[in-house]
Amino acid sequence: MSAEQTQLAADPLGHIIQFYADDAELADRVAGYLAGGLRRGGAVIALVAPEHRQAIIRRLGAQGIEAGRYQRQRDLVILDAGAALDRFLIGARVDPADFEQQVGGLVRRAAASGRAVRIYGEMVALLWASGQVSAAVELEILWNELRAFVPFSLLCGYPAEYFSGAERADALEEICSLHSGVTGVAGLAGYRS
Repeated sequence: MSAEQTQLAADPLGHIIQFYADDAELADRVAGYLAGGLRRGGAVIALVAPEHRQAIIRRLGAQGIEAGRYQRQRDLVILDAGAALDRFLIGARVDPADFEQQVGGLVRRAAASGRAVRIYGEMVALLWASGQVSAAVELEILWNELRAFVPFSLLCGYPAEYFSGAERADALEEICSLHSGVTGVAGLAGYRS
């Protein structure tokens, strides 16, 4: 087990940021995270960009997880991250009440079963990519507030390239401070300095 996998296992209710260099790396790590939750009988929610959906499903299959079966059983819910964002993003701001209704409701229903809940999300990365950095920070804060009331683990995926360069050091520090753990930092120049 890698140090990063150990960190995820050691902090089962953590809010972890996953930096990745390319889509293949992301699909591998996310599939491993989701498969771990499904193998333990948990409820799993994935809010993914459409371009990553099939790669993650293929990687799950390579690990012996037949995504369609888990989806039919409602153990695995895979949603389009952009469509989910559209339900609670008003202009450049995240509406907390709409987030609670749309996402919070989904998470609460999953947790009501008493099973462990694992969530993977790319909504924050979509916001960051579109230049809506403040909205991404707001969303990370809302996830933390939801975690104060509902137990779940959350893995957030961000392309490492968003944070390359010294001029982005403050943004990197801020986004990392909103998470309980950081993985994939090897691709981030200057993060450890």
